[in-house]
Amino acid sequence: MAHVSHVDLKEGQSPCHFALPPLHLFWGASEQNQRTYYYHILILWDEFSLHTQANLPGLMTDEWRSVLGNIYWKSMWPRPNPSDAGSSNFDPAQFWIHGGPLFVSKDISAKVVSGCDVASVLYCCCEVQMDMADNDEI
Repeated sequence: MAHVSHVDLKEGQSPCHFALPPLHLFWGASEQNQRTYYYHILILWDEFSLHTQANLPGLMTDEWRSVLGNIYWKSMWPRPNPSDAGSSNFDPAQFWIHGGPLFVSKDISAKVVSGCDVASVLYCCCEVQMDMADNDEI
């Protein structure tokens, strides 16, 4: 086996950036957050693959937490009353419809806005629903 000099190694991203969400986010979250995280992964399964294949920069733990939860997606939605920071018409069942360039590139974000196949990752080919996160058989 040939020796590789550390000088020849390509400098990569900081180890704090992850191409996929760190597993500990799923373990330490409340039950409601776990359901939301799994729901978002099921809905955006193809986009998770695109995120790694498109050579997009990894996200930090807090960024993954906001993408897996509703925080990031809520920020993408327009406010019905711009002067009221608390106003929102966010729909958690269709959280992706306003895109998310942090998670996917701007080009792919436009594709996400046009529609996700919410049945694409399940063997049953049924529509992904929030309460499926508790079902071990899916």
